[in-house]
Amino acid sequence: MLAFQCKYQQVCRKCCLPITVTARNIYSETSSWPQKYKKKTRVDIERHWSTKLSERWKKAQETPKKNDKPKFYCLSMFPYPSGKLHMGHVRVYTISDAMAHYHRMNGKEVLHPIGWDSFGLPAENAALTRGLDPAEWTEQNIASMKHQLMDLDLFFDWKREISTCSPEYYKWTQYLFLKLFESGLAYRSKAEVNWDPVDKTVLANEQVDEDGRSWRSGAIVEKKNLEQWFLRITKYSQSLLKSLGELNEDVGVKAMQRHWIGDSSGTYCRFSVKINGKTLTNKIPVYCTHPTYVSHGSHVNLQTSNLPQLANLLEDNTQGDNKTIMQAIAATAPGQPIDGIELVNPFGNENLKLVISNQYCEAHDKALSVLGLPVVNEDDLEIAKRLDFPIKMDKPTLSEDEALAKIKSLGCGEGYLSSSKLADWLISRQRRWGTPIPIVYCPEHGAVAVPEDELPVILPKYHESLDEWEKTTCPKCGSHATRETDTMDTFVDSSWYFFRYTDPHNSSEPFSRELADSLMPVDLYIGGKEHAVLHLYYARFFSHFCADLGMVKHREPFKHLLAQGLIKGKTYRVKSSGKYLHPDDVLEKADVIPGVMRWQMKMWRCVSNLRKSREKGEVITEVDKIRELKLAQHTNNAIAQITTLFDTSCTLSAAITLLMTLAKDTSNCPSSIIASSPHYERSVCAQVIMSAPLMPHFASELWEGLRSMKSKLTDFDWDNHVLDQSWPKPIDLGQQTLHKLFVKVDNKHCTVIHHSNTNDDPEALQKLTLQNNTVLSRIKGRKVTEIQNNGHQIEIHTDCCDVTKSSAS
Repeated sequence: MLAFQCKYQQVCRKCCLPITVTARNIYSETSSWPQKYKKKTRVDIERHWSTKLSERWKKAQETPKKNDKPKFYCLSMFPYPSGKLHMGHVRVYTISDAMAHYHRMNGKEVLHPIGWDSFGLPAENAALTRGLDPAEWTEQNIASMKHQLMDLDLFFDWKREISTCSPEYYKWTQYLFLKLFESGLAYRSKAEVNWDPVDKTVLANEQVDEDGRSWRSGAIVEKKNLEQWFLRITKYSQSLLKSLGELNEDVGVKAMQRHWIGDSSGTYCRFSVKINGKTLTNKIPVYCTHPTYVSHGSHVNLQTSNLPQLANLLEDNTQGDNKTIMQAIAATAPGQPIDGIELVNPFGNENLKLVISNQYCEAHDKALSVLGLPVVNEDDLEIAKRLDFPIKMDKPTLSEDEALAKIKSLGCGEGYLSSSKLADWLISRQRRWGTPIPIVYCPEHGAVAVPEDELPVILPKYHESLDEWEKTTCPKCGSHATRETDTMDTFVDSSWYFFRYTDPHNSSEPFSRELADSLMPVDLYIGGKEHAVLHLYYARFFSHFCADLGMVKHREPFKHLLAQGLIKGKTYRVKSSGKYLHPDDVLEKADVIPGVMRWQMKMWRCVSNLRKSREKGEVITEVDKIRELKLAQHTNNAIAQITTLFDTSCTLSAAITLLMTLAKDTSNCPSSIIASSPHYERSVCAQVIMSAPLMPHFASELWEGLRSMKSKLTDFDWDNHVLDQSWPKPIDLGQQTLHKLFVKVDNKHCTVIHHSNTNDDPEALQKLTLQNNTVLSRIKGRKVTEIQNNGHQIEIHTDCCDVTKSSAS
């Protein structure tokens, strides 16, 4: 049900509490068709069909599925259970519901699941302020929002409902993490992070506003250097770029993905660091734009904004030289090398200077440093010449594959192509309401994976001591060990949920490959455009990884992405602290918008007139036959265009506009066509059927009115509900095609007449023209002196024209 058709509930004027209304005002309850469509009629329709459609859907879900139908996986991004639906939710879920209805009516077996993205910082903070456990708070919100979704009569497959905070779900999130860990794609490293001192957790760059404040607490964000868990998504950048062509979208999402990933033609190589001649234990990652030319480096470029990050990397290793080196870094001007620091190129062991080079490094914003290559870059050549660095201009001796293999064999890199605009995914979060990272730390063996048969690692309750929960034993040696206390970024939970929907109750694996292969990829993925970069990239990364493990056949998870823009509302923030606040709850009543109300009234009038006219019957005149054929062609065109809109762009607003136009045409037809024309009946029925995915309650009532007509001239499936009808198709009108006849009276354009005279019979066309009301009005009783007919245009001359000619002569 689209957002314009909202629940309406009456309230007591004295106490403002909801009251139960017992109404007998619609055909489905009285078997008497009300001629006028009023607000009360609409309310009664909503009330009656809400119960009927819910019962019908529950029965349909219990019916065994037929495997002979083609599948259609219609997925809307699952909601975070904040406790209340907002209009963004309503828009996304009503669109997915309409699309699911459409594809069922086209004979497909539709998968339309729903679940909850239920971990995260907001729930944790909200629960703590209320003295509740986040699990308790989240479950309350899920129950509340589920009730709201059901109240909207959305046809979700609730038997497939999942929640990411359920151990039955996050067990398999942990399982996938372990597979990434085994593959070398999950690793722990020290990194500079955004630290929220109030919420005491790491923030993604997107969660820090333009003033450097936390998006949630409003606190000034601090920079910290912490050991964090990362996923090596950079290794998949080429794979994800190459397969972007498989995604169909209309709002520039692919361009956003390409821009965010960047050009994956370089690689990272770790260089040793020397401080005043002493080699440190830490190495610095250097981005090499041309892997075949690593040995040709003359220096290493560093951006000014990356100086603090460099200082953090060196801080624990410089010991007595720390203060001197920090001073040297701070004193270095752009375009100059930093005194006392050298990087060792693993290809030849040359000592290279570190140069502050802002202009060049801006193109590589996610790279800490970039190797200077005079042989391929004019800026680097200028720097090398100015600072008198050695310059190598000879051709490379290694191919790209050989160079990457050498980087890996030397242990100074992973040996794969990646982009300098893309960084690995930092997934560590220092909060408790998230998926625990299944790693323990052993004094002897370091980071050790929790065995799969011990999953899930269950979250401790909030009242339980974390110190006790941390204590465990090493899976390898049995000695005392400690658990990882960080939890995963909630984006990890939402990066594979579409797979779980295919097999939501599997207790032995994340999902069955057979089921996933039969239902994936998602045919239509609907959600906010704000998730078109990060979430989409992470989800695609997980899908490619699962394909590489042999867990699924399809690498790309989504065929068609329908991204919706943001529905903006007011934002409130405390001026003194910068903390964002939620607006107070507002009690509002939603009503149908005027344009839609007029459309519904026209459709109601069409059904009313059709029912009434069948009781008396009339003969269609020759003039009305042309009007009837014109309506048939209009209906054919509307069906074709609306079908295309549903199938390709999913532009439902445009489909509604076409339905409104067709309703206007049918509501203005003469009584003889209404009473006796099968084309008119077909047009009205097609409109009701095509509007059913958009407003199923209203269409259900209209269809009941049509089913009860005394006589029918069409062969629709009259025994079944409107949502069980097959989607209309244009019919073959045979030789019945309309032609245009342009008419002039006394040398001036008069009108255009539509006719079905296939033989262009001059006498018939002349007779048709002289019967036309517009032509008769223009002639105004004057004598017709001449008629010229060339088949496509008729020119009529009257005695008025002759008088004019005579005067002129």
